[in-house]
Amino acid sequence: LDEALWSVKGWEDLQNEDGSVRAGVESSHHPRGYYYADQDELSYWTFDPEPWHTAYVAALFAQASHLVAPYDAERAAELLERAKRAYAWAKTSAAPAEFLLYATSELARATSESSYLQAFEDLWAELGGDRVGDRMKTWAHIYPGSFRGNAPVLADYVTGYMEASGADKGIVGSMREGLAEKAGATARRFLESEHAMRNARPGDSRPDWGNSVTTGRHADPIFQALTVASPSQQEAQDYFDALSIAADYVLGGNPGGMVYVTGLGSVSPQEPLHTDSLAFIKDKGMPPMPGIPVYGPVDAFPGPSWYAPLKAAFHPPFDEQPMGLHHVDARTAVNMSEFTIWESQAPLAALFATLAPKMTPPDSWAAGGAEHRTGLPRHRAD
Repeated sequence: LDEALWSVKGWEDLQNEDGSVRAGVESSHHPRGYYYADQDELSYWTFDPEPWHTAYVAALFAQASHLVAPYDAERAAELLERAKRAYAWAKTSAAPAEFLLYATSELARATSESSYLQAFEDLWAELGGDRVGDRMKTWAHIYPGSFRGNAPVLADYVTGYMEASGADKGIVGSMREGLAEKAGATARRFLESEHAMRNARPGDSRPDWGNSVTTGRHADPIFQALTVASPSQQEAQDYFDALSIAADYVLGGNPGGMVYVTGLGSVSPQEPLHTDSLAFIKDKGMPPMPGIPVYGPVDAFPGPSWYAPLKAAFHPPFDEQPMGLHHVDARTAVNMSEFTIWESQAPLAALFATLAPKMTPPDSWAAGGAEHRTGLPRHRAD
């Protein structure tokens, strides 16, 4: 929760007095050279508030309030007040119904107030009930990976309502059925994959920007079904098997034989596009910071000039290599060595965290144990 609240704090800092939330920050250009984060001299500015974004953040504040409440009532109350102000501004500013649905869902769970329950139910009907997913797909640029036929509606947007006191049992039952159906289809897509090394990426889609190796991005319906859909023993086993295959792919069971996360395995990225890591490498000779999942293989090299030396180094030529080997472990290969929290790290954190309780390794595998095999250096400077 502390880790999540650190991220939520960014949106708290961008909330205005009227409840609106500015839609992020940006700088004038990319970093020039290698330096540590605390040495960053770039100028930054904020974007204007957006109704859809403010409604989205209202949901994040409400969900955070609900999760924090058992541990810190004062912090929970502060977050809930922010959520209510953000929702009020978004509603008055004609935010899209899809995002108001998310806000009312989380506010209904956090407050159990009938007004939010009714607002959700009205929006649910307005958006077509079980056909909400058709409307959500128009927002694929906001949350890539979850609106491409994988779910009847982005499950995050409705799970708050499903767990709210006083929720309509008919709507909740319909949601559970829909999530179970889509989770089953998702599991089959992993288990019956058209790829030689199984994963859930549709064969007609490009692997670019982590779409291939960030396998957790394709498993959202499974995560949510395990949370709210009460799967049978066989369904739960299918989910577990599918998620295991997803983890295998990113952890080395792929054509390149690489673990696409720094600091893991015997072959992992050494030059992620991460300024702090590059500064550590240059300044102290240390390996890259562990835990960074790079984007991995791509369809083709982009056109900018800094890619040319990388492309020229391939033999046979890059375009003649198998798709799974279209990867360069170099900082200038931006679309292969870069990463983001929401595209890469969060989906894989969800994947590994879901598997971890069922796959905890024996003590003998831990550092210093009889079966400990890693030869990786410790990431520290003494």
